[in-house]
Amino acid sequence: MHFHRLLLDGVFVIDDDSVRWVRVPPPTTEEVQQLVTHIARTVRRWLDTQGYGAEQTCQQDFNDDATGVLLSASVVGRGALEIRAGAKVRRLQRGFVRPFRLPRLCAEDRGYNLHAAVVLRPGDREGLERLRR
Repeated sequence: MHFHRLLLDGVFVIDDDSVRWVRVPPPTTEEVQQLVTHIARTVRRWLDTQGYGAEQTCQQDFNDDATGVLLSASVVGRGALEIRAGAKVRRLQRGFVRPFRLPRLCAEDRGYNLHAAVVLRPGDREGLERLRR
């Protein structure tokens, strides 16, 4: 799955009879890492409670529709068809690959990643539209 969130980089403050915008400092890369680690842990825990944990086997009670079987197997990281049905998915790894270093304000944990480095200028409606797409 892939989600996008657009967040404001400040807050509105009410002073007497006026409202003003106060920009907050950007997060640090360490804070982004802490957040993605928390998200990964929370989502995994929730998936476990829903029966989609990494140790769960895929359930094949979807009548004749293969979509449900394939979806179930994908969520739990198991093979769905033929002789690998129910077995853990094999992961391909490349040898002799230079380690990849994430850019500033980006982090990953257990397959989840978070990119917090995109900032738009005030009034950049075209940039906002591109980002939203």
